Amino acid sequence: MEVVHIHWSGKPIIGGIEIHLSDLLPELNKNISSTLICGTDTEDFEFQRYHKGLSIGETLDVNGFLRDNLDLINKANIIHFHNGHVVSPEKTKILFEQFRGTGKNQVLSIHNFNSSPESEEILNLPFSEIIVYSDFMHNELKKKYKLDSKVLPCYIILPSTPAQTNNIRPVVLQPTRFLNWKGSDLSLRAVSELLDEGYDFDFVHGGYRRLLFGGVEISEKIKYWIDLERIKLDDFSKDEMVNVMSNSDLILHPTKGEDHHGEPFGLSCLEAMMMGKKIIASSSGNLPYLLEGYSLGTIIPTNDYPNLKFSLKNFLDSDKRNLSSADKKLISSWRDYISRGVRKYEELYSSIR
Repeated sequence: MEVVHIHWSGKPIIGGIEIHLSDLLPELNKNISSTLICGTDTEDFEFQRYHKGLSIGETLDVNGFLRDNLDLINKANIIHFHNGHVVSPEKTKILFEQFRGTGKNQVLSIHNFNSSPESEEILNLPFSEIIVYSDFMHNELKKKYKLDSKVLPCYIILPSTPAQTNNIRPVVLQPTRFLNWKGSDLSLRAVSELLDEGYDFDFVHGGYRRLLFGGVEISEKIKYWIDLERIKLDDFSKDEMVNVMSNSDLILHPTKGEDHHGEPFGLSCLEAMMMGKKIIASSSGNLPYLLEGYSLGTIIPTNDYPNLKFSLKNFLDSDKRNLSSADKKLISSWRDYISRGVRKYEELYSSIR
């Protein structure tokens, strides 16, 4: 069996989708030939091929795409699109129509969605299968678009639980892109005010490497704490992020979900849970379901600044919680579930050949 994955970015750009694909494809290739064609030019990853026309902002010449990738396309049983309905619906439609009627099954993975007419048009194309990665997304898709979907584990290589941190002062990490939608403005405001009030801690805000930062105003007060290196804004490779998260005492994930349907999964929160970290997350999308039953997780209302600051202050004042036996069972259960992701993909592909 041959599967061609199509996405608009790949390594070294690292977000949730790219992490998923870069961890998944080497495992799939043990049994199923799987290659990602994407719009990121890199030789980092043996299962990735670059095509300029897939890059955001570039024009897609469909004949050039077919010519350059003829060896893969001719052999492919399945064309698997990842999030094209959001990032590049026009190109997704062009390619879908090109492959329609050729005997190739076309699959769409929905990693998140928005409410644009262009996106909705793609969702309603006759894909052989629509894949989502949480019950939350499955239910949203059914409720808002009357579409059925298959829920698969979002396979990634999960980090191990590290030893207890031994920092001079607590380290708080927000491991998301630097965007208002991710609540960056709320966390920066809360952190700078608590630092002003004399709380002694460090704050690191770092998304994965080469994802665009922007849209968040950096006030003079925040710049003051940046200059003192008590607030650090950075971006990280996957391995660097694991190390930073391992060395952090609290993880913040205050997604707002404005103009979207909420946080679709929350891979960073999953990784933090696997490490046994304390977490403050908003009630956006899948986050409350992901953290359900995890005693070190605190869920606050979406876009609720006073609650975010109060919860962060409470952690700095007196949070002495440790992993319970129930937490350890929950972590083990999630590890087992995610580990089945490769096999579930193989079963799905076999069922639609």
